[in-house]
Amino acid sequence: MANKLWIFGDSYADPKYNDPLSWPYLIQENFDVVNKAKIGTGIDWSLQKFYWSTHYTYENNIDTSNI
Repeated sequence: MANKLWIFGDSYADPKYNDPLSWPYLIQENFDVVNKAKIGTGIDWSLQKFYWSTHYTYENNIDTSNI
C-alpha cells in the first residue's frame, strides 16, 4: 500500500475542477490520496480543515506521525 497523502487547498487542487493531467491526479499513481481541497476557499479554510482533520485523526488513534 502506498503512503497516504492528504491535500488541502483551493481550486488548484480541487479534483472536481482539474483535468486528469493535473498534479492531484498524477500523484495518485504513487500515493494513497485524500483530497480535501475545495474551489473558492483560501488559506484560512485550508488550515482550519487541516487542523480539524488531524485533530479528529489523532482522537481516533490513527497514526499521524507523518502528518
